[in-house]
Amino acid sequence: MSFYYYDYKLAFTVLFFMSLLHVVLEFPLNVVCIREIFSSTQRLLVNRGRKKQEVSYNEVSYNVKRKTGA
Repeated sequence: MSFYYYDYKLAFTVLFFMSLLHVVLEFPLNVVCIREIFSSTQRLLVNRGRKKQEVSYNEVSYNVKRKTGA
């Protein structure tokens, strides 16, 4: 706000640049969010008619150890 007191044109230019920079830097986050929404929606639609498969505790712990490298 003190920019406006000092020089209105400079303040307007700086704030416009910052708002444009904010929008441009937010694009990668938006892409990730949109991709995740579509993939989760697709998984829901594909798995809608199927019964949930029961997985034993040993299979789950094996998969967790394999992913984490433990």
